[in-house]
Amino acid sequence: DTSCLSITIQGHSKFEIILIRDREGITFSDKSFPIYEAFIIVNTPDEHNFYMHSLMWIVKIIEETDFDKKWLNAKNSEELRNIILSLWRKRFTKP
Repeated sequence: DTSCLSITIQGHSKFEIILIRDREGITFSDKSFPIYEAFIIVNTPDEHNFYMHSLMWIVKIIEETDFDKKWLNAKNSEELRNIILSLWRKRFTKP
């Protein structure tokens, strides 16, 4: 399963997405499924519009049928980055 956490900070023009992977899964309680991938979005209030667009983008990316498999099998952070970029290009660029 995937988790997305949003954190609003003080300031102006700040926006970051942090990607986290745990191949063994993180379990927060006995009643929850393990989390294998997490997206943490940190932004200032003036970046709320960009935050909303990014959240929609993340949902579309994780809906890819083979996202979980690719994400868990990536060998390193560069492969993780390339997975995200290739899925973004596939979804949002026109031929």
